Amino acid sequence: MPSKSSKISFDDAELVRDIQAKTDKIFELYKTQREDFLDIWKINDYMVRAGQNETIRADERARGAGLDEYDDDDDDTSSDETELANTGSTLMFRMMSQLASRGVAVQKSRPSPFKYTPVINERIFRSKEEADEQADQWNVYARWVAKQDKLNIKSIEFWHALVKYGNLPVMMTMAEDRRRVMVSEPVYRSVQGPTGETRIEVDEIKHSKKNLIVKSFPSIEIMTIDSIYADILIPSIENQDVVIVVSTHPRHFFWSGARNGFFDKNQIAKIDKTHVWDGQTNRDLAQTRMDNQKIESPLENVTDQYLTFDIFFRCPIDDDGEWNDEEVEPELYWFTVVGNTIADGVMIRIDRMIDVDPDDEIPIAIIHDLPDDNDILYHLSRGQIIRSNYSVECTLKNQAIDTGTAINRPPIIEREGGVRGDDRRYKPGAHWIADMPIDEAIKEFQIKNTVPNSIDLLEWISKDSRMALGVDKNDLGESFGARTSSNEASIISRSNTTPQLITINYVMDQLWTFYARKFVSYTKAFSIPEQLVAVTDDDVEYSIRPARLFGEFDVVVDIVDEYEDGLLEVQALNDFMRLVGEFPVYGANVDFAELLIEYAKKRHLDYSKFVRPPMDEDARETALEENKVMIHAGVIVAPRPGQNHDIHLAEHEGERLRYKGIEDEWPTVRLLDTHIEQTKFLKRQAQPTRTASGTAPTENTTEGMAQGNQIAAAAGAQVPQ
Repeated sequence: MPSKSSKISFDDAELVRDIQAKTDKIFELYKTQREDFLDIWKINDYMVRAGQNETIRADERARGAGLDEYDDDDDDTSSDETELANTGSTLMFRMMSQLASRGVAVQKSRPSPFKYTPVINERIFRSKEEADEQADQWNVYARWVAKQDKLNIKSIEFWHALVKYGNLPVMMTMAEDRRRVMVSEPVYRSVQGPTGETRIEVDEIKHSKKNLIVKSFPSIEIMTIDSIYADILIPSIENQDVVIVVSTHPRHFFWSGARNGFFDKNQIAKIDKTHVWDGQTNRDLAQTRMDNQKIESPLENVTDQYLTFDIFFRCPIDDDGEWNDEEVEPELYWFTVVGNTIADGVMIRIDRMIDVDPDDEIPIAIIHDLPDDNDILYHLSRGQIIRSNYSVECTLKNQAIDTGTAINRPPIIEREGGVRGDDRRYKPGAHWIADMPIDEAIKEFQIKNTVPNSIDLLEWISKDSRMALGVDKNDLGESFGARTSSNEASIISRSNTTPQLITINYVMDQLWTFYARKFVSYTKAFSIPEQLVAVTDDDVEYSIRPARLFGEFDVVVDIVDEYEDGLLEVQALNDFMRLVGEFPVYGANVDFAELLIEYAKKRHLDYSKFVRPPMDEDARETALEENKVMIHAGVIVAPRPGQNHDIHLAEHEGERLRYKGIEDEWPTVRLLDTHIEQTKFLKRQAQPTRTASGTAPTENTTEGMAQGNQIAAAAGAQVPQ
């Protein structure tokens, strides 16, 4: 059934055929538009799969090395004989794996790549508290949905496909798990008691099977690059008039969709064997992927698959159900057609977009890997950047192999009739009979060994490709060399990481801003009122009903900034620890226990498992006595320099919490507050004083400080004088 606000119905057969005919023409236009991009995607896949497709290899060899210029005849196959070796290269695969892994690592460095921050009206009572509470629930619910949607696996697939092709479409949907389950329902009856009162009892339990939605949540689909057909001259999906998504599905998929209310059952019944996928339509890139792996697959259909066209079309339909593009504003529709062509297929879905998408927009976004001019739909890909390097590398490898083969089995120059027989193979015990001096009868052709030159050029090409893609040796797990200092290596890595993080930030902002915005609108519009999600997050239990979530929020995608700040902070901490280890005069003034705790925090480690707390029972007993004197006797106690201020503060602040909210009953708490502030002041003064003097105080030295001083002294003794 068409959606409730649709002005088009399946009964309007003429209008439906007209829409299918218009869409079919647009589809053919889109196919022609993107032919060059399809070739680029094929080449990118070919390079990632180490160049196993011989047809593409021949074309790329001619493009990269210009070997056709050396052919002496007009035979098209002569260039194929220029090289005997046929090798590919792992260059693109290694670069893709490294760059994709960096994106995944940044994304997984935090529990969620984005967060909701509330839009607050401070003039409304409890606005901030309620907004913060709602934002917390949204963030927790988003993390729960990410697990249900297997977002970790999808993210890994997304990053690898994005780096491979340079552009990748994603689509938001509402995932519903509808199952036929056994339901137990009690049947009640009224029973009159012995004193005349009426009570309700369970008479029996009825068991029945029902189709129920057991789980519902927003889901993101990572689409294939060739599944989207759109106008490449319009740079964004949201401004397109027609977008077509092509996919294949088995027949039971349509019946399942009909059960969920997406497709029309009567229209599905019209699908017959003539609509089965012919195995050729929209197969170009899929076939090339198999060819790139040297996998042969028959073109004819061997499975029960049907080609499906999901069409997003802005149609100017008037109130009479007529196409009127002169007077009526177009409205966005979602059609689904099954068949090998749109014009001859069966339409099984007609929906006004506002009924299936609360934002009334096409729920698809094209994510770009690299920034580029915003005048076309697809941006530059990394494969295009190193395409010529890739083909030249393959050519050089083949030529080096051919040269080695020629040196081992060189051509032979032979005077006619000088050697009897025709067998000239090199083998043990070979016996040749010459009728003239051997030097005159036969000799080997001298082959120039160009392999060293080829290897040098291969190294340069590899370096040039790494520089182009921003991947240095350290990223690939290679050392910078024995003479490179750690500080220099750190600077190189940091400089190389910056452009990578900027690119990752560019991708993150596109993907997660789109996802987070659609996540809120889909949750508000389509969540099941009965659904209750029980989530435990950071040891806090949440009971969330998605349908009751509300509020307006800003989406903050700051994971790259946090990741970069974390890297810089860890690096600065490493430099400081190295400085302390090399110069014991600095280490004498450092609390190594606190330093280890800070390092563990930056590395997201549980420092409580391996860092010992400072132990000073005398200081603790003194602090407890001071608490009693000030609170119960009302006598102010002044802190003294040289005390263990950390232990004193821990005891004093712990005691202060006991009196929070009842200060009027215990006015002596003000004495403790004053003592705490004085202790903090002395603690701040202590560190500059010790640094200026160059020596550490001997009183109240913690166990961690004592051990740290020993470590620093041992490290300092190893420094060359």
